Amino acid sequence: MKLSFPRSNRVQRLRRPLLGACLLLVAGFAPTLMSGCSGGASSKNGFLNQNTGLYTSADQPVGNGVAHTFVDLKNGLPLRQGMEFTTAALDGFSTNTPSLAYIGPMPTVTNGSQFTNVVLTHLPAAIAGTEQFQLSILVRAATVTGEPFSLERASVASSEIPAGFTRSTSAQQPTGVVIPGGGVIYSAGQNQSQSNLYYASHLNGILLGPTLDQLRSKQTLIQSIPQPAIYPRDGYFPTKWEITYDTTRLVHVLEFTDFIRAPKFVPPGS
Repeated sequence: MKLSFPRSNRVQRLRRPLLGACLLLVAGFAPTLMSGCSGGASSKNGFLNQNTGLYTSADQPVGNGVAHTFVDLKNGLPLRQGMEFTTAALDGFSTNTPSLAYIGPMPTVTNGSQFTNVVLTHLPAAIAGTEQFQLSILVRAATVTGEPFSLERASVASSEIPAGFTRSTSAQQPTGVVIPGGGVIYSAGQNQSQSNLYYASHLNGILLGPTLDQLRSKQTLIQSIPQPAIYPRDGYFPTKWEITYDTTRLVHVLEFTDFIRAPKFVPPGS
């Protein structure tokens, strides 16, 4: 079944706290900074192009259902980006071991978003305490790495970590089965709904951890994404994530929205 994304069918939003994902942090390293496109000589927006509309990847099996990624663009600039999956995709997983449910690229269309790949992992209650999905959108393609995890464990400048985020003490490995090549994880205090992944000292992804009970409840969840002072590169980054359920098409949507262009970023090659 091929999925579609009409905006008119999205359900009414209400705010709820999201529980979930196990998370991680470090400090150090101070790069030279570059300014974004807010004005001056760098005001020309090199991300603008003719790509407008909704672009989707091919369906992949997830659980007993299917899923695919999408990006919604206007003149090359991202409006929404994420994953949609059928209700059946919530079922059919192991009750004892984690399952790599989905791994693949975002739609390969030129745009300003810096997130190009997705990893979706299912964690059973036997592992996580409550059954959950971990959805990671990554800057780099996901790869499986091993010890000594030097790039995953590389120090991160405090300016690249949102205020209040600290390294998780519960995660024993910064990468591996759950988030291949994702990087070290940081999260904000007791709010484990959203965390950041760092690789080679810079932001490499954003991770959400909704429980399957929350998804099955079909409640709409919306939260802001804490922002760093310095971004890993020039380009567009989301400031909000949303989980909605489409009552007409019977599908779940996990998406990142409200993109802004990085006001300050690390120069290429740093």
